[in-house]
Amino acid sequence: MASTEKSAFANNEIIFYHLTYFGQMREHAYQRTLFDHITDKSVTLMPRYSASGELLIGIEKLKAGDSISLLFQVAEGSADPDLTQENLTWAVLCDNYWKKLGPDELISDSTNQLLTSGLIKFVIPNEATHTNTILPADYIWLKAAVAGEVNALSQLIRVVANAIEVEFVSSSGIHSNDPNHLATPLTAGSITKFKSNISGVKKVEQPYASFGAKMVESDVAFRTRVSERLRHKERAVTAWDSERIILENYPAIHKVKCIPHAKPGHWLTPGNVTIIVVPNLINKNAIDPLQPRVDSNTLSEVLKLLQRQGGMQVKYHVQNPSYQKVRLDFAVKFKTGFEFNYYRHQLNAALLEYLSPWAYYSTKDISFGGRLYRSVIVDFIEELEYVDYVSDFKLYSYVTPGESLVDSSEVFPRSPDAILVSDASHVITEYK
Repeated sequence: MASTEKSAFANNEIIFYHLTYFGQMREHAYQRTLFDHITDKSVTLMPRYSASGELLIGIEKLKAGDSISLLFQVAEGSADPDLTQENLTWAVLCDNYWKKLGPDELISDSTNQLLTSGLIKFVIPNEATHTNTILPADYIWLKAAVAGEVNALSQLIRVVANAIEVEFVSSSGIHSNDPNHLATPLTAGSITKFKSNISGVKKVEQPYASFGAKMVESDVAFRTRVSERLRHKERAVTAWDSERIILENYPAIHKVKCIPHAKPGHWLTPGNVTIIVVPNLINKNAIDPLQPRVDSNTLSEVLKLLQRQGGMQVKYHVQNPSYQKVRLDFAVKFKTGFEFNYYRHQLNAALLEYLSPWAYYSTKDISFGGRLYRSVIVDFIEELEYVDYVSDFKLYSYVTPGESLVDSSEVFPRSPDAILVSDASHVITEYK
């Protein structure tokens, strides 16, 4: 099986097979020489899987040379934003061997490497076959592979074939649409047919709600946008420029902090600029409201925007804040009539609101920097109506779990990208 000679392949005394994930195939070095897209002609004892995760898609009634558009619907924001974005490699199955798709076969991708929902358009190369044995026959098989962290990609909900994207165009004159209707997405199933029938199309389906609509710009918003545009001129030269450009282009981002001459973990590195973004929490169901994070797709889009409009000699880094937790450990004596087990939870909830008010009230703003003092927190606790007094009070601050805790009289952010946030629960014991 190691020989590349045809005679060795024709010798049927010993035939070597690979058992793969969904089938089997005969393997020989000679048959690998028959395909130009196979660069490694060697044969291993076991099948090789270089990717840490793969997505296999079988499409029936598709032939080599055809084109197809697939809708990939993902769970928005399910990708881990703390992981580096992974690059997907697409391939098509040709006589049991995978052929990598190039730019001529992978026409367009609006999913940003499966970070967000969108369309991917393919042209199936002539080498693609239906008579494969490692996967069910009579299908054209496509594969998306990721070499690194699978959790850096969004979770997939559904793949739909023959997908197109349509755009709403408002009528003019007396028949114009109410501009306020854009505030509500068009519900799934609203579009059921073409305006004019198209022969060959049996059915039209809208599986998901519309997206990307924008309300008519108010006069105040117009004046703000124009005045800021006149200042930065779509060029990210200063920190102020970068922050305003990002906020203008991404309404889902609430706050931006630009740290010049810095990269994550190194705060004096010329040639680098670190951008810290905080999401808008209004009407959002954050996975962790105490540590809100911008999704991976938005981080990627912000980076691309800065690379287009920033200095070519600058290397940008876009990330979520580093949340530095504050934990309290103390004994408390409640007033007579206030049962400890119940009011301990009430006190913990009050501390969460006090230390991280922006997670509970839209009028409170999240902010970088600042300090928390032990005496001020103790005073807040003792002012509560059900608290008699506090004893053995300790104030801790940490970033990573398992970090050694040191009692302090005050805490403040350790790094420019840090935001002080309450721990999810505090250690509250009953004073005896």
